[in-house]
Amino acid sequence: MAATSPARPGPWWRRREVLLWALGWCVLRSILLLSFCDVFVYGEEFEKAAAGKALLDGVPVPYHLLPYHPYEGGGFVVSVLDALAFGVFGSCLLALKLVALALGAAVLWAGWSLCERFGGRASARAFALLCLFAPESVQANSLLALGIHYQACLFVALILGLALRAALQREARQGPWIALGLAAGFGFYFSYQCALTIAVAGGVLLLAWKRELFGVRLAWLAFGLIVGLTPLLWMALHVGNEVFDIHGASVVGSKAGKLDVLTKFASSLFEGRSAWDSSAIVLLGLAPLVALFTLRGNESHALRWAMLTVAAHALVFLAAYLASGFTVAKVFHYFYLHRLMPLWFLGIVLVAFGVARARWMWGPVALLVLMGASDTWRLARDATPGDWLAHAQVLASQKGYRYSQYLQKIEPRMQDARHVELTQLLAFDEPEPELLHESLAIALYGSGVGSFEDQCAEIRSVGIDDLRGFQLGMGLMLMRHKGRDFKERVDLVSGFEPATRDALIESIGRFGQWELGTEDTVLREARLGLDLGFPEPFFRGLGRRLFSAIGDARIPHYFERRASPVFLVPARAQALLGELPDAARLPMLAGYEHAHALHTLP
Repeated sequence: MAATSPARPGPWWRRREVLLWALGWCVLRSILLLSFCDVFVYGEEFEKAAAGKALLDGVPVPYHLLPYHPYEGGGFVVSVLDALAFGVFGSCLLALKLVALALGAAVLWAGWSLCERFGGRASARAFALLCLFAPESVQANSLLALGIHYQACLFVALILGLALRAALQREARQGPWIALGLAAGFGFYFSYQCALTIAVAGGVLLLAWKRELFGVRLAWLAFGLIVGLTPLLWMALHVGNEVFDIHGASVVGSKAGKLDVLTKFASSLFEGRSAWDSSAIVLLGLAPLVALFTLRGNESHALRWAMLTVAAHALVFLAAYLASGFTVAKVFHYFYLHRLMPLWFLGIVLVAFGVARARWMWGPVALLVLMGASDTWRLARDATPGDWLAHAQVLASQKGYRYSQYLQKIEPRMQDARHVELTQLLAFDEPEPELLHESLAIALYGSGVGSFEDQCAEIRSVGIDDLRGFQLGMGLMLMRHKGRDFKERVDLVSGFEPATRDALIESIGRFGQWELGTEDTVLREARLGLDLGFPEPFFRGLGRRLFSAIGDARIPHYFERRASPVFLVPARAQALLGELPDAARLPMLAGYEHAHALHTLP
């Protein structure tokens, strides 16, 4: 059955209206990017970009070892897109964010198509507005090019739309069935969350076709499914069960009490919020439920099926989420709401369908849009004001990849002789060898196994004469030997000749008490170094550590004002270091500036 309001011929902008909405989405999100909003700090985005750089540079590592996570097909898809963007725009942060913008526009297009087909143009416009002016956490997550939960909404929409079409139009041609199989198979490879979408779609097809489904249509569907699953099957053939090992977490249960988890979750959402923000959360939860009341009427058969399908999917998703080991408790950063992005997506689709049935549903839509617009304004306001063109130039000059965490992920899976791994990974085309060498030292020698002298000999055996870059990455190895006590680590290296000693002391500062630090922990470590009378190299290392700092843990609520990432704004680094005496401030500033130079494209 056709949609309630099939597309009619008209002006070009009407026929291609979705392109205008997608452009509007990109413009609004670009405002956040050019304001240096807090949408750059989740490091996994940079590590997946490093996988893209490995593809672009032709690093001689087998393809099945290159993904950041073996189980994240979507993550590797993003790595491939990153490689393409790097090839066109250079290996910069701007290229990385263009990938996020493109994927976000694709999500909007898929949702628009679903809503327009079964709810008409008004429904599609309501969806587009709710997508443009989404809640703050959704806007921020949409700008992280990760290939996981937000981007998975693309396949949620495609699978539901194709399944409803096959069910309601009594589709007899093979093309739509193969397309549904392809979307389902590749969607499952992209994100395992799509398994729920596939289950709901299968239920819809069974209800619509009953026994007629089992025949040639099922064969077409299975063919498309197998083709779509090919990348996942190929990965499983090479890495085995790793392709389903999601951080070792249980898919079917959680050790923590669910009531305690949900209490902490609700507390982190509402505690400390204004009445306006709290009402926005309540409205976001109630609006999809209100939309279901519009089913009491003479709406089209297609719209009823679509609304009930989306509502059923939302309930299945929520039940699976609460029953799994992935339920989030306290939310201390907006990123930790990312697992709920498909639920948000299904909710706004349901609200948009409600608009097709009852005009008064524009009221909740208008309120949600107003609240989302205020979030957009607040995100941009709380970032760094300034010349957007200058900010764009910064994004175009900053490297959009980080080696360290990426190499730590793939090195244990390589399982070759150490000198072979070194030779392979040194093939990155890196204009600043120190950056790559430091990360290789962390990945290859961070376990603490073996002596420092043997490690240096191993590095020399592959043709590296200048060991300083590797020495700067030995901070993790030293911590494995002496724990987190700074003094014991500094004492351990004090007997080396001066150049080696200084490099190792700098590595201690660079690593700190753990590799990934926040702004407040770096300042605390600096004060501790002053109390212990540490030499200048320690503070230079802390300056490099400050460059990589990810936010400020002193912010009590994830929704409170978050300044721009310190690596993008040198003035912020200077302001933070202004809290320290010159003995720490000056070498830390030198270390920060050195890190900034290393991460700037030539």
